[in-house]
Amino acid sequence: MGLSPVASVSIRLATVDDFIRLAPLMEAYMAELGPLIDGGPPPPPASAHFEVYWHEPRRHAFAIEVGAEAAGFALIRSPQPDVWSIGEFFVDRKHRHVGIGEAAATQLFDRFPGEWHVAELEANVAAQRFWRAVIGRYTGGAFTESWSPERPKGPMQIFRC
Repeated sequence: MGLSPVASVSIRLATVDDFIRLAPLMEAYMAELGPLIDGGPPPPPASAHFEVYWHEPRRHAFAIEVGAEAAGFALIRSPQPDVWSIGEFFVDRKHRHVGIGEAAATQLFDRFPGEWHVAELEANVAAQRFWRAVIGRYTGGAFTESWSPERPKGPMQIFRC
């Protein structure tokens, strides 16, 4: 009997070489996000939007992997010491609804203790459901919710770990 997909989920700090490997996932993410950006400019090409996570010191790019297969990515930033936020988070359709996103998010929270701010676009109801459920389980319901004053404009969960 093999490992369940969740048991084999890992997050790994992405290298510059991973940028090319993750590019198709980034394009898929932008294609899903595009229709949710109401009235704004079209989303930038994924490469231009995500590249800063490989070069700026307070930003980190992670590959989400199931075994050796790339299943998604997580881009996080630290606007101030011990404060973290999800810049972008994506799990491809093939790997959704089996706990892989939650396993990856939990690993990120465990790896970067401090205060977390996780905001979703107002129109991205699926992301809101996902993050409320994941953060609720992770914190035992000990999080607050407010409105993100910056992009993405929408609900934002705040918690400490």
